[in-house]
Amino acid sequence: MTSAPTNGDVLILTFASSSTTVFVSSITETGVTWTSATQNKSGNGDSEIWYGTNVSGAASAVTLNLSGTGPEVDIANVSEWAGVATSGPVDSTGTANASNASSTAVTAGTVTPTNSGDLMISAAYIRAGSTTQLPPSNSFAALTPGTVSGNYRGYGAYYVEPGRAAISTTWTGPSSNKWAASIAGFLP
Repeated sequence: MTSAPTNGDVLILTFASSSTTVFVSSITETGVTWTSATQNKSGNGDSEIWYGTNVSGAASAVTLNLSGTGPEVDIANVSEWAGVATSGPVDSTGTANASNASSTAVTAGTVTPTNSGDLMISAAYIRAGSTTQLPPSNSFAALTPGTVSGNYRGYGAYYVEPGRAAISTTWTGPSSNKWAASIAGFLP
């Protein structure tokens, strides 16, 4: 993060990795308690969403502690949100993955929030990636992507669901591709 987060806000981290053996085991940041919302540790890559609460006097440095070893491409994004519940904020989650999918649609599936105003966060790892940032669908906005040399492979998106409608987002990736995706809804 470029600056320390505001006390009382919630931090959300999206993580994507090409590895099938390296995953986030914990996150360390002074003044923040980090918890996993959902993890999709498939043989097709890794897509994870974590949230940080109890933000008080937090540092701007966030450390991802990874388990396992092996070659991987890891991409993470940390975003800061006001107005998200600071206790028990996860409302709904979903995951999906595919190996050599014939379809170009990459999605974590559909989730239905129990409250109006949920912050929906989705993350995806797409093995082949794209030379440009793929746009998400269904009114989701892209989170700032992490960059690596070559193609983009990690994607994140957000949307505030005004009602309680079932919601999903999709990225259109290359066909015959491996991917993993996650989605989580956070209570207001």
